[in-house]
Amino acid sequence: FPVTIHRPKGRQHRVPLDSVEFIVQRKATPIFEHLESLIRSNQTENLKMAIRSFLQMVAIRCERGFSCQNVALQNHFGFIEGQPIQFDCGILSRDLSMKYPLNIQREILQATERLNIWANAQHPEITFVIQEEAQRIINQLF
Repeated sequence: FPVTIHRPKGRQHRVPLDSVEFIVQRKATPIFEHLESLIRSNQTENLKMAIRSFLQMVAIRCERGFSCQNVALQNHFGFIEGQPIQFDCGILSRDLSMKYPLNIQREILQATERLNIWANAQHPEITFVIQEEAQRIINQLF
């Protein structure tokens, strides 16, 4: 089953999909761009859900024994059809100690701090929402 790939400068390539390894990708909206669009359109409940689902994704990553140290959220996280995604998985490292609840809590708090830095500069009115959603996720751990 061949597909035709169109390159930006007009070149085309026919690729037989059964003879190559590939990943079908969809374009993610960067995390802050997604949150910004929810704020602009006054979708408070969807904003809360987006923040909650992002922080849940951080918790799940930790529960599976992976860490992701000191990353800029805007460069590594986004949303596709309302679901959070980490689109640069090359920055993950295996660390089984991340499975401990206190380490998961620490990661959630670090992600919350990074969200709040952005919010304080752009939309200080949502910092309470971020804190509330982080506390909700942490309460589920204990």
